Amino acid sequence: TEPALRALPCAEAQLVRQQELHLIALRDSSALWLSGALAHVRVMFGAPLTSGASAQQLATALGRLTRLARDEARLPCLYKATPRLAAAARAQGWTVLPVAKEAVLDPQTFSLAGAERARLRRKLAHARKGGITVQMATALPVAAMERVAQAWSSANHQERGFSMGRWSADYVTGQRVFTAYTDAGELCAFVTFHAARDEWTLDLLRVVERCTDGTIYALICHALEHARAE
Repeated sequence: TEPALRALPCAEAQLVRQQELHLIALRDSSALWLSGALAHVRVMFGAPLTSGASAQQLATALGRLTRLARDEARLPCLYKATPRLAAAARAQGWTVLPVAKEAVLDPQTFSLAGAERARLRRKLAHARKGGITVQMATALPVAAMERVAQAWSSANHQERGFSMGRWSADYVTGQRVFTAYTDAGELCAFVTFHAARDEWTLDLLRVVERCTDGTIYALICHALEHARAE
């Protein structure tokens, strides 16, 4: 259910609402894990959704994952593994490869001040001078969002899915949505977040071509303000 999903510690677990990923419990375990099956790989996202799992519990979970993948004739894969899970996997002989770093912002300490934020302040000024207004959407402008999403999809060779959200009106209804309008009152961009008990995770980012410079920056900063207030 929606309340149960939002109560989980990992906001990205709400990707299950797209029905490409699932929350599964490994054999003899009550711990849920976000997972998806590809042609030859069983992918587990993050770590088991249990707080304070010991090193032994993580090692046991990895063993069960290996058996599950083998039973499915697939290879086991960890994606977005936490540092503790990566260390446990390496200790069991897994190959651990850094492929990216996620940007993590603390709304309580985030600030626009300082020399390191000068470029961001310029981007926000561009958006203001271009007449862009941003807000958190309560009643979703679904028809306008559909238009923006389709324009974005055409310009970016369709949506990816799996670990990345795909646009649909039903899907975004369960998210936090922030919208940007031109001075003519037209929707030109929107972003959505999975919102859980302890975190928000950016999901959809949809924008029309030739949108005013700085618009997306303004949307993210506005979302940070709302997150701080909560």
